[in-house]
Amino acid sequence: TDFDDVSKSLKIIKKKLDHKCINDIKEIGLPTLENISSWIGKELKKKYSNIYSIKISRPSCGEYCLYKFWFDRLLFKNISHFFSFFKHF
Repeated sequence: TDFDDVSKSLKIIKKKLDHKCINDIKEIGLPTLENISSWIGKELKKKYSNIYSIKISRPSCGEYCLYKFWFDRLLFKNISHFFSFFKHF
C-alpha cells in the first residue's frame, strides 16, 4: 500500500470528522476514544484489507486507544478506561 494513498484516505476520514459534532455521526455511537478508533479503523479496513491496528490518542490527557483487528478487540493504556467502557454493556 502506498503511503500517499493512505494519507489521502485519512484526509477523507478527517474531513468527515473535522468541524462536525461527532455525536451526530450515528456510526460512531457515543464518541469515546474506543468508538472513534474502531470507526476509523473500520473505515480504513474497507479499502485496506491489510490494516491490523489503529491508535487514537489524546496527548493532553495522556490517553490513547489501540484497536487491533487481528484480535478484534480494544487495548487501553488506562485500565480504568477498560472497565468504564465495559460498564456500558
